[in-house]
Amino acid sequence: MSLFDDASLVMIPSAYKDGKLYSIKPTDGSGDFTFSRATAATRVNADGLIEKETQNLFTYSNTFDNAIWAGAATWTSGQADKDGGTSAWTFAKFAAASSDYYNDTTINGVQTFSIYAKKQTGVGLKPYFFGSSNGWATFNLEDGSVFNTNGSIIIDTNVETYNSQWWRISVTINASSGNWYLYVTDGTDTQTSDVITLQDAQLEQGLVARDYIETTTAAVYGGITDNVPRLDYTDSSCPALKLEPQRTNLFANSEYFGDWTNIEGNTITANATESPEGLQNAYSFIANTTENYHRISSGYSVTLGQSYTSSVFVKANGYDYFLFRIGGINGFFRNAAFDLTDGTTSYLDSEFDSSSIVDYGNGWYKVSATFTATLTGAMTTNIRFQPTDQNDSGIAQFTGDGTSGGYIYGAQVEEGSYATSYIPCYGTSQTRSLDVPSLASLQSNDIFGSTQGTALVEFSPLENFYIFDYHVNSVKYIRLYYDASSEELRVRDTIASQWYFTYLSLPKEQNSKVLLRWDNTTLTAFVNGSKAATDYTLTETIAIDYLEDLKTNKVKQILFFPTALTDSECIELTAL
Repeated sequence: MSLFDDASLVMIPSAYKDGKLYSIKPTDGSGDFTFSRATAATRVNADGLIEKETQNLFTYSNTFDNAIWAGAATWTSGQADKDGGTSAWTFAKFAAASSDYYNDTTINGVQTFSIYAKKQTGVGLKPYFFGSSNGWATFNLEDGSVFNTNGSIIIDTNVETYNSQWWRISVTINASSGNWYLYVTDGTDTQTSDVITLQDAQLEQGLVARDYIETTTAAVYGGITDNVPRLDYTDSSCPALKLEPQRTNLFANSEYFGDWTNIEGNTITANATESPEGLQNAYSFIANTTENYHRISSGYSVTLGQSYTSSVFVKANGYDYFLFRIGGINGFFRNAAFDLTDGTTSYLDSEFDSSSIVDYGNGWYKVSATFTATLTGAMTTNIRFQPTDQNDSGIAQFTGDGTSGGYIYGAQVEEGSYATSYIPCYGTSQTRSLDVPSLASLQSNDIFGSTQGTALVEFSPLENFYIFDYHVNSVKYIRLYYDASSEELRVRDTIASQWYFTYLSLPKEQNSKVLLRWDNTTLTAFVNGSKAATDYTLTETIAIDYLEDLKTNKVKQILFFPTALTDSECIELTAL
């Protein structure tokens, strides 16, 4: 029964909007949270899939006669569309050499252009990106084949059958600002002055085309955009409000591995299988047939004394072990190997602070390893799949068979002692801002009455902060407080300036669970699986008054129970 999925204070996916998370109980609004976050984010949705922001960065995405679209062509609206309506457009070229293009600046980095198309007198469509580097793909609208691709910026092409006449074609590139040109062809690269029918253009970040979003005067964003609360279903059939600190993914590209260093010639292929998003946007990694280390790597900068956590989603495909190799500064290297058959860390260098492997279903695991930088400077994370864990030496050369390896998706490295939710990057390092919920006034009798209860908080303390206060008949307050200078947790009566318990030692930046239990007569504390102090005798009834400093976001979760749990239940809940 958590604050965010308890039957007494219920938050469900249909009960939120931009900047607000509604409670079903209490019904008077006193349980509603206001919410803010300055950036988009990701969550695990009810289907167990990673969900992130969606977007269409084109304006007037299906209004092709608007001035934003320019060129030597005639657009005619009101044509039979893919769904039986009349929202499609004919695209008639004046001359074979003419083109029509979107004349506003497109995005930098990894991007996917998509559009629905149907043949008329013309049987081919050629989207052409013109920028600092050029590239194009030619699609045959008679049979849905890709006739040709040209240019180093092309990552992938795709054709989806919509119905017997319509195709959705897409082109994924890695390029800087430029324009998307459209050409009619004869089904090859030869341009013609014929007519085709088009509908619903979209431009978005990432390796694949997602569901179409209509736009007019401005780009449109959907999904987990800024200020949208994240009701997360990780490890649960019930959602919990996900609250995380600000973190930055230091990798420039997290899904596109084509710009990672691949000095040993391994085969890496975009959009090879379904990722933890449920989309066909995971990379295949195949070790070649020479004897070498079979790895790819990407670099970033670190600061002396800071903790960093590297993470990535991986899935076996012939080789059952995955290896992180962290290195760079002063010949420093650390190795962490993971067994993808049983979901365990099979080898961890002693210099690593910790590691983790989490099952995401369908053969996917999120693996992570945390280290502390010994100097300030450049670092790299190497990733590879291997036939054994090689736990005697951490890493060794081996000869691949040209068909075995694994799948990779969502690489991340962040400053911090644990891995947080995935932060997508498509050419530039990205920051996910702090989640800031606020609940100004909520008394416990609004939730479950005030005679007894249990409250648990899980957090990784960094500085002084109040987690929440307890209010006693509008006279006294009981406050759960962390003192960063002494690295101690304190429970205090703020009116009488009385400390209820002996100070409880809690080191900084380490995950801890603290539980307070009360009934009509007694207040008891439990910390990290142990009863932490002598009971305090209550003389008045406790009620929850408000949650303080959730906005500092050091708190991972808060759980409220409507009863005073037993000692054994409290110990089990606080065990790490």
